[in-house]
Amino acid sequence: MNKLFHILHYLWNVFSQVVTGVTCVTAIYIIAFWGTNVNIGVEILWQILSVSAVCSLGSLILYNEKREFSKKEMLVRCCTLFAYVDIIVLACGSHFHWFDFFNWKMVAGMELCIIAVFTATMAISSLAAQKEAAAMNKKLQERQD
Repeated sequence: MNKLFHILHYLWNVFSQVVTGVTCVTAIYIIAFWGTNVNIGVEILWQILSVSAVCSLGSLILYNEKREFSKKEMLVRCCTLFAYVDIIVLACGSHFHWFDFFNWKMVAGMELCIIAVFTATMAISSLAAQKEAAAMNKKLQERQD
């Protein structure tokens, strides 16, 4: 049960970071490519939440509480996760008509948005992991003293 809690906690943290990032870049993307006078329905909120949830599930590629990954293994896992996220967002974005595949500027803009959110999420997760490791090392040091 404790393991399930840790996994769900991890997924919730990733999901909240992804949704925040996606919401920010979505606002910019809509203004840049659809203009300020576009009428958008509430369904886009559900689309953002569902796509973010599916993308967040992919982060389990990076989850392992038993051991640290080597740098090479982590790089492969990060590239695999990026490919997963990229495919999900582009497929769902096309399905939801967020962009037109025949408009290279819209596709390039979407790709920049994907890269921005992915990079920000990875950076935040990495900083949080470093902070947690530092706190654990500090407690271990205090116990040894």
